[in-house]
Amino acid sequence: MNENGEKFSWVLITNPRAKREFDFLVQEVGEEKIIDARPLLGARKAFPLNLARVFGVKLPEHLQYLPRDEALERLKTMRQAFALRSASSVREARGSGPEPESTDHA
Repeated sequence: MNENGEKFSWVLITNPRAKREFDFLVQEVGEEKIIDARPLLGARKAFPLNLARVFGVKLPEHLQYLPRDEALERLKTMRQAFALRSASSVREARGSGPEPESTDHA
């Protein structure tokens, strides 16, 4: 999920939160310093949080959370999935599944 291009392909962007953290670091310290920080990571993996530690930058708490529009979109998707699952369960409970075989003994 690394969307940072070749310049930062070594930075581990594993989820939307990491992307927000990385974008913040780019704004805060600049691209050149991030490139220069690569050898300073040592044995640590190149997650944005570890880069922030190298720079002594505290990542703002709000980066942990989804922006409102993204959160609302996820809720909408979950509600739709739940509604489909619930409707399917109701149909099964009512017996509108496959037709039973005829019991006529003619």
